[in-house]
Amino acid sequence: MQYKILQTDRILFAGIELQLNLADEQAPQKIGNFWNKFFTEKILDKIVDAKKPVNTMALYTNYDNQGNYSLVIGCEVTSLSNIPSGMTSDINVYEIPAAKYAVFSVTGQFPQAVSDFWQKLWEQKDGLGFQRAFTTDFELYDHRFSSATPEMDVYIAIK
Repeated sequence: MQYKILQTDRILFAGIELQLNLADEQAPQKIGNFWNKFFTEKILDKIVDAKKPVNTMALYTNYDNQGNYSLVIGCEVTSLSNIPSGMTSDINVYEIPAAKYAVFSVTGQFPQAVSDFWQKLWEQKDGLGFQRAFTTDFELYDHRFSSATPEMDVYIAIK
């Protein structure tokens, strides 16, 4: 698995959150249903102050020692203070500190290509040449994602 190392600046983010556990065999189905919710409820349209161009992102954060984590789907924003009244129960806001990431480019049809990537990452976790930080990882779906051969980047936080 080839990757490049990048240092990111602080990221302001807003999106909807799903609590998951690594041991949950239903997690792939729950994640698929969650993506469907994101698209059918047009969540991006509900997020104010979206940074232009608007790129969908999926955060993996709030990791703990029991295998729990959060998946948050949304986008980068320019401010965390303008969530509309009544939206706070649906839209969560995050400030992701500047960090170092191993960045992988993933090419192929969604969601299979991304699912395959995560499976390979877990299988090769000890031989990748870096140590995961387990802070906030994310998938970035930019203009390349809508091409005939979809491509997205996966950012893995490293120590």
